Amino acid sequence: MSMPPDRVIRAFGRSGVPQPLGGGSGTAWRVGSIVLKRADMSASEIDWQAHVLATTRPHGVRLVLPLRSAEGMFVVEGWIATPYVDAVHEPRRWLDILAVGRRLAAGLAGVPRPAFLDVRRTPWDVADRVAWGEEAIEGTGRYPHIDALARLRQPIDSSGQVIHGDLTGNVLFAAGLAPAIIDFVAYWRPAAYMGAIVIADALVLEGAPDDVAASLDGGPDAGQLLVRALLFRAIAEVLRQPGPDPQGAAAPFAHAVDIARSLAGR
Repeated sequence: MSMPPDRVIRAFGRSGVPQPLGGGSGTAWRVGSIVLKRADMSASEIDWQAHVLATTRPHGVRLVLPLRSAEGMFVVEGWIATPYVDAVHEPRRWLDILAVGRRLAAGLAGVPRPAFLDVRRTPWDVADRVAWGEEAIEGTGRYPHIDALARLRQPIDSSGQVIHGDLTGNVLFAAGLAPAIIDFVAYWRPAAYMGAIVIADALVLEGAPDDVAASLDGGPDAGQLLVRALLFRAIAEVLRQPGPDPQGAAAPFAHAVDIARSLAGR
């Protein structure tokens, strides 16, 4: 894990010894009032965050967005900076995160679809498109949970908007302050899909009780949104770790698939 060099730190107007931050991918470093990490998005996406996302004002949440260097650059030698927020991710606060998602969705309503979504091709982007039936890939049919979820999928009528596609671990809480949202990953999906991904993560990764699924927004589309969210996570996992044992990969999803089936009325 490489440390940001002094010249990068100075370029963002800071000095001192970087301190590694836990959580996420483990590649972020704190230097005083900023956090430095390797740029993991395109220049166009960074520019969109800094110029479009920064103009939104979601009520009751704080968006943590890229900072400019002293020379006005967002990326210096492959590094980007964001403000450090004195807040932490708190496990099992799914209902609070769902509430954050609703406030964020309201603040993002009307933001135009970003053009970079047409060319971004991370494993998560491919998984997103496959989950929504916009793209096909070979080999996922041998995974029983993916096959079961794909069979549950039905058309829905909900319209799209800009959403954050990975809220679960990226909402930070601090007493007396509005929740902070970090590492914004834009997608163009129905607003309630943000919450569906949070519920999917809660059921598959965090041992949430079954009744957490009842908190999902989306009206009659709620079940179908959860089906797609589970597909999204399952396909991304397979793409990122090719060749896992099909039964082993399916095991963490088995009960969540049953819940999605019930919620979708299938």
